[in-house]
Amino acid sequence: LQALDFIKESAKDFGIRRLKPLPVSGAFHTPLMASAQHALQQELAHTKIRHPIIPVHSNVNSHRYRNVSEIKKLLLKQLCSAVHWEQTMHVMYSRKPGMEFPKTYEVGPGKQLGAMLKMVNKPAFQSYESVSV
Repeated sequence: LQALDFIKESAKDFGIRRLKPLPVSGAFHTPLMASAQHALQQELAHTKIRHPIIPVHSNVNSHRYRNVSEIKKLLLKQLCSAVHWEQTMHVMYSRKPGMEFPKTYEVGPGKQLGAMLKMVNKPAFQSYESVSV
C-alpha cells in the first residue's frame, strides 16, 4: 500500500495520466503468488482438461493453446505472470486487409476489455458489444 501511495503521489512525475486501483482480493498474476504454484500443479495433475473446441488464447504468451499439456503448463505459469491483454488482442484481431473482424462480446459487468480493444484496434471495436449479466 505504501508503494501504491507513492505512485499515486508521483503519478505526474512518471507521466501517468490516469490511475485507477483495481478492486482485487489478491496479488494474482504476480510473483507474489509463487507459493500457490505447487498446490495448483497438484490440482492440475488430477484435473481432466480437453483441448478446447473453440480458439482459446493464453494470457501468458497471447497465442492459442496447442494441446492439453501446454494448457496445464501455461495455467501454472499464468498464476505468477502478467496478463498480456494488449498482445493477445493484437494476435486475435490480426488479419489480412479486407477481412472482416469477428463479432466480439464482453459478457459481465464493466466494459474494460472493450475500452482496451478500442485503444489497440478501432476497426475491430466496431464489431464489439457489451452484454450485461
